[in-house]
Amino acid sequence: MITTQPGNTIREWTRNQRRSPWARICMHVKVWRCIQGEKKLLPGYCRGISEDSIAVFIPAGIPLDEKLELQFTLPRSTSELTIQTIVNMSNKFDYRLEFTSLDAGAKDILKHVVSAEQMAGGQKPTGVTGGNA
Repeated sequence: MITTQPGNTIREWTRNQRRSPWARICMHVKVWRCIQGEKKLLPGYCRGISEDSIAVFIPAGIPLDEKLELQFTLPRSTSELTIQTIVNMSNKFDYRLEFTSLDAGAKDILKHVVSAEQMAGGQKPTGVTGGNA
């Protein structure tokens, strides 16, 4: 097994590198992907979210570092968010997408929702390797 420091596996090290806490939030997500210059809509299903990233099941093979646009409405909200992301981890059809275009308002909304879900007993999502989702 690969290790980074004595007693710490890569998975443990990566898990400790999270910038913000995760909350288990399940919701449908519209995933927009640019293929040969044309925007294509893919269905997605969120398994968890943080202030910095989101774990989404997308039934398509998407390479690392591909840019995607997501549209979703958070629980207990009426506003649809549109956020630019980049694929930074994948495991079959489970992806961890890092937010690349969050304004201060969207970041505050995410922080509030993640905190509320954690207080309500939500847990971090499973499925994506590396311990980040």
